[in-house]
Amino acid sequence: MACGPRHAKTLAGDRAARVYSQHGNVYGCAKSGHHSFRLGSLASSMSGGRVGPVALAGVDAAYGLTYSGVDTISADVVVRSLADGAVLRRRDSWSGTSAPEYFQTVDDIAVKRDGSVAWVVREGSIVSGNETDTEVEKSDRSKGTLLDRSSQIKVHSLLLHGSRLSWQDGSATQHATLR
Repeated sequence: MACGPRHAKTLAGDRAARVYSQHGNVYGCAKSGHHSFRLGSLASSMSGGRVGPVALAGVDAAYGLTYSGVDTISADVVVRSLADGAVLRRRDSWSGTSAPEYFQTVDDIAVKRDGSVAWVVREGSIVSGNETDTEVEKSDRSKGTLLDRSSQIKVHSLLLHGSRLSWQDGSATQHATLR
């Protein structure tokens, strides 16, 4: 059984849920449910967060939510149940100290069926355009944990197999566990 409008563009989907875009907004729904929940927007705006990237594990959707301010662009990581719309986790994406006039972007995300989540985030200067660093973080039973910080992290290298995370930092593969 499908959820949401058939003609809407699917951003992520599995047997249990679907995240889709329609009319500039992003929605999610559980295929066993009757409701769609607005997650945010497709584009950056002063009034709402831009959604992306998105990952699904059953009816749990994890996504980056980026907000544009006057001189900052900040990002959160959200895990939401598409069965009832409940927010299971919401964390600042960056654990380091932010300089004035910064940008943050969540580049990769992985989620488990219990709502545990890991992500790759970059931060840099809006003024100079230089990236300052990249982090790999997780939020699980241990709350929020910085796993790695380096300018050599490959931003689209995050993989989750069961509870085991891996990512590339330079030529080395790093590992951690999502609990």
